[in-house]
Amino acid sequence: MKNEKYILLLICSLALMFVLGLFVGRRTNSSFKELKYNDTTLATQAIKVENNKMDINTASKTQLMELPGIGEVIAEQIIAFRSINGPFYSVEQLLDVEGIGKVRLQQIEEYICIGG
Repeated sequence: MKNEKYILLLICSLALMFVLGLFVGRRTNSSFKELKYNDTTLATQAIKVENNKMDINTASKTQLMELPGIGEVIAEQIIAFRSINGPFYSVEQLLDVEGIGKVRLQQIEEYICIGG
């Protein structure tokens, strides 16, 4: 009886280690880019990108919110601007979006592009 408990505990431990190993392995082999903002790594934020840049003409609200300094309100402003005016033709056109100034644009311009 005592040996059965140890064997069951060993099997559960091995199964847990296996599952954790799969999870960690997938995280390290993903195609996500880690963002840096003011020399601080944003460990919880990652953006799936093509050519290491996010296309602001196709990015969702959730994706836009992963950019440094972009919260829910500004992400909604970007999408509203796109809906009213059509796609952005340059990254600098973001300056026409309410809430985005030169400083904020400088924070995100290395992570964004037009047309992937």
